[in-house]
Formats: sequence, structure tokens, C-alpha cells
Amino acid sequence: MRQELASPISIFTISFLCAIGSSLCGKYIWDNIGDQSKTILVLATGIASFLIVSIIVGCIKPRVFGQNVRALVLTEDQAIIVPHYKLIILLCVITFMVYYADIKSIANELGFSGGILDTLSRYREYVIQSAQGREYSVEGSISFVAGLLFRVLEIVSAYALVELIFLKEKVRKRYYKKYCIILILIFITFYLCGGGRSPIVHLILCIICAAGLYLTKNRIKIDLSFTAKIVCAVIVTLIIFIVFTYFRGETLKLSPIGYITFFFGSGVSSLNAAFSHNDTYSITIFSSFIDLISKIYPNIIDKLDISSIQPWIRFDGYSSNVFTGFYGYYSHFGLLGVTIYAIISGALFSLLYERALKSERLDSIVIYCFYIYIIFDMIRTDSFGTLIGVPLIEYMLCLGIIKYYHRRRVIIEGNNVSG
Repeated sequence: MRQELASPISIFTISFLCAIGSSLCGKYIWDNIGDQSKTILVLATGIASFLIVSIIVGCIKPRVFGQNVRALVLTEDQAIIVPHYKLIILLCVITFMVYYADIKSIANELGFSGGILDTLSRYREYVIQSAQGREYSVEGSISFVAGLLFRVLEIVSAYALVELIFLKEKVRKRYYKKYCIILILIFITFYLCGGGRSPIVHLILCIICAAGLYLTKNRIKIDLSFTAKIVCAVIVTLIIFIVFTYFRGETLKLSPIGYITFFFGSGVSSLNAAFSHNDTYSITIFSSFIDLISKIYPNIIDKLDISSIQPWIRFDGYSSNVFTGFYGYYSHFGLLGVTIYAIISGALFSLLYERALKSERLDSIVIYCFYIYIIFDMIRTDSFGTLIGVPLIEYMLCLGIIKYYHRRRVIIEGNNVSG
């Protein structure tokens, strides 16, 4: 069994070690709630199911994908998005303008006024209050166009950064400084557009996985220099994470380390707190899919008795509405639901990983690296269920357009050469 940084087992194990460690270290935040046997049972069931099925898939994978790991290094001509870096900058600007126009319209209806940062801050407050059931008198949401642009920016950014990692070294150096600036611009756009820290964390995970696949596919050994770069990247990531958090005003009572502990450990601790109070909240699963169906059949939420409000756990001065990815399935189907969810997730991502490892196609790598955040998010929420529906359709449509453009360009250039 190979041990790679980008494998689902590595991402899953590291994520849950951080989550459980943060939950134990941050007991002063959680009102010293004792560990519940039910919490341990649910986590053990989910973690064991995911790891076992991933190992099984790892053992049978040669029959499906072949024996050899295929190397991949791109030339500049093979890059689809990297040379068009100005397009990414334009997309950032357009996304923010459309997104802010929607937020400004909602803010005006709610009677909010102020500058850009104040308006964005008030809108986040509106979203949080709505999620807790304390609705304002006006219902408002981001338009389909703004949401679509945001998702297009996410997938295009991920595609460009994966391409950048797999480019030949000389070509990569030519674009390196430009994309350092563009990455900061993308982070700022994600933050200002209300996406908060999660899209930033997801994009960083995408970069880490792409780097891990690059090393594995091209059989490059990890030396001291590479390790130093990884350590520096982690430190820079934590600094960016903390800075954005302070701008949101969420660390008034917590130190930077305390907030990092809260971010990673809140899912496990909220799960533990729910069990300690004998509460079993009926959390909506496959929310995006249900939302899609409800637009066609509006009464489905009432007929299925589905809760549309995410419950919150309140601690001493803090609150959290994340319960790990397992809890929604446990609340509906018990341990069987947790087991099936973990098995499907483990099998799916293990297969995607093997496909990325054994394929010479960049889109296989991009798909795996882009969706790897689902595994990380299992320590906090069910991003897999949230993805199923309109978001998945939009992401795959965007990837399909990029792939179609690449094929057309290859055909045209091939005809020009032969002519």
C-alpha cells in the first residue's frame, strides 16, 4: 500500500487527527463537556468504514486502472488556462461586481447602509441570523448569475493552479510571480464575496493535492528544500486564515491559535455537545438536491418533514452549526447511514485518486484535486450532500466547456500543421 500525501487516506486521516486533537485541546471553549460514548461510536464507525473501503479499493485497483503510475509534465502549448491569466483577473472583477450588486440590493431592502466592507459584513450577519431562524422581514439571496460566476471562478482558478504545478519548470518560473499576485486577488475576491474562509481552504487543499500528485506521478523525492517550502506555505496559509478571520470580527474573544482550534474542532465538539444534551437534530441531507426538487415540487419539504434551518450549538460566548459530515446521516438513518455514507465517499475518492494517478489526462487530476475538499470538510459538515444538485451540474458544465475548448484547439492546430 503506497503512502502518498495526496491520497484520500492521508487527507482523511490528517483532517480527523487535527479535528479530534483540536477538540481535546479546546475543551475550555466547549464548557468542559465530557466525552460521550455515542460520539466515539459514531466517529469510530465513520472513520473505520472510510479507511477500510479505501484500503480495499487500493488492493483491487491494478485490475481496474493498470499497474503503472503515468508521468505528466505539460508544455506551454498544452496549457489551456495558465497563459490567459488576464482572463482570471477579469473574472475576479466581474464576479465581485455582480455579487456586490446583489448584496447591495438586499442591504437596501433591509435598511442597511454604508461602505463596501460594512455592507458585506451586514449581509453576513443577515445570513447567519437567517440560518439560526431569526429571519429579517425581507427574504434575500444571491442571484443565479452571481452564484454561477463564483463557481466558475472557483473551477477556473483550480484548473489554472493545477496546470501551473504540472508545467515544465522553465515555463512555470515565467508565470510564477504573476500567479502569486493572482492567487492573492482570488483569495480577496472569495473573502469579499461572502465565501469566507472555506473556498480559500478548498483552493489551498487543491494546490497541496496537485503538488502531491506531481511528485508521485513524476517520481520526485521529497527533499529538505521541498519540505521547507511546504512548511512556509502552511505558515503563510495560517496567517492569511487568521487575517481574514479578524477582518470578519470573529476572534474578539479568542487568540489566533484558539480560533484555529475552534475552526478544526468545532464539528467534533458540537457533535459531542448534541449527544450530551440528548439532542438529535434532523439536519437536512442532500440540501442542494432537495432545493432543486423543491423548485419543481414546492410542497416536498413539508411532506418529507425536512428541516430547512441548520441548528446551532451554543457554548459560553461561542456558537457553532457544524456537526461533522456524519451527523446528518446518523440523525436520519443511525449508524447504518454513517457506514453507507463513509463507504460511498471512501470508494469514490479512492477511485478518483487512482484514475488521477494512472491517467495522462489533466482533467482527471483537476477533478480529484478540486473535489478533495469534501474529504476535509467531513470534520465539519457534509459537503458531499451539499454538492449533489445544481452546484455539481454547474461545476461539471464548466469543466466540460474547458475540455471542449481544449479538444477544439488541438484539432485546429493539428489541421494547421498538416496543411
